Amino acid sequence: MKAERITGRASRSAPQLLVLISIFAIAPAPAQDKVQERFDNVAALAAAYLDSAESIEWRLNQDGATLHPETIALCSRITASLNRAQDAIHRGSTKSAEDAMNTAEALVERLAKKLGG
Repeated sequence: MKAERITGRASRSAPQLLVLISIFAIAPAPAQDKVQERFDNVAALAAAYLDSAESIEWRLNQDGATLHPETIALCSRITASLNRAQDAIHRGSTKSAEDAMNTAEALVERLAKKLGG
């Protein structure tokens, strides 16, 4: 009774607790885990190259220059592809997520070449 007053919640019956536990304990499918892991890896690599591009851009700006517009557009496309992949993962659309990650990986490779990586 004292715990009820502190938390402001009424006690739950065992069946209600089991339902709540089962709702929150549903683990993603192994395929979803692999997609998420791949996304994390692609996003980490992309972040490293995007940070490098940003650093180069900052230095160029100090000298009154800018990155080439194609490089800036490439960075934007990488970010957009990763956003699409993340949205697809959240929707559970593995195929769409894979397609977006394939695009992001190809764009990151192009950025790496432009940056000399």
